[in-house]
Amino acid sequence: MRTEGCSVDSFNLAFAIKSCIGLSILQYGKLVHCLAIKLGLDRDPYLVPALIDVYSDLGSLKDAHKLFEEIPEWNTVIWDFMMKGYLKSSEQTKVFELFSEMRTAGFELEPFTSECLVWTCGNVFAGKEVSHCGAVSNCRTSELPSPHCANKHFTTNQYDQITALRHETRHQRKLNSAYTNKIKVKQNHKV
Repeated sequence: MRTEGCSVDSFNLAFAIKSCIGLSILQYGKLVHCLAIKLGLDRDPYLVPALIDVYSDLGSLKDAHKLFEEIPEWNTVIWDFMMKGYLKSSEQTKVFELFSEMRTAGFELEPFTSECLVWTCGNVFAGKEVSHCGAVSNCRTSELPSPHCANKHFTTNQYDQITALRHETRHQRKLNSAYTNKIKVKQNHKV
């Protein structure tokens, strides 16, 4: 693409990074990052999560965190990708620390953040509490862990926010499913 004289944008680079992850070649990811710096795209909000992903997925969590720290303007996607990187590296304490920092910085809890926290909860509570965290993941509210169980890492307020978000996410999935079914019915009537 570059040899043909075509311009490169953050979307092209994000796909190149996904290829690096698929090939499990960190060095190629670093080369794409260098190209992003050269093109002035290294702070692009679409590209930064992919860069964090390539570093954390391919074993260079320090580089991922360094990039995260250098970002002048964070958004929830960037926070989520950094937490996911720590989760993949089994550094649950860092996930909870980042979550706390994220909330202190004024960012809202979103579905991806919630999923990351649920998985982290499962890793932390390996043993009898795993079934509780799995229940959160499956949205079975009758089996949710108590605030006391989660108190090691969450304040009661954070626990309540996660629980409320899980309910909201489940409700939104039902609405999306109903809407999709309605569209399918309309399409079937057209045929």
